[in-house]
Amino acid sequence: MKRWFRNQADYWGRGCSRLFNRWKKENEKSVDDFKEEFEKTLDKIIKKAV
Repeated sequence: MKRWFRNQADYWGRGCSRLFNRWKKENEKSVDDFKEEFEKTLDKIIKKAV
């Protein structure tokens, strides 16, 4: 699988951006949920550090 992924990378743009942008577009709910959870976690870490 890893070899296949690397071989396809040329078709997916720099840093596989075409692939990831398409995934994000098709999975908006998952992306939004991740962002929200990430920001909550980051806020907790920042508050502990201060």
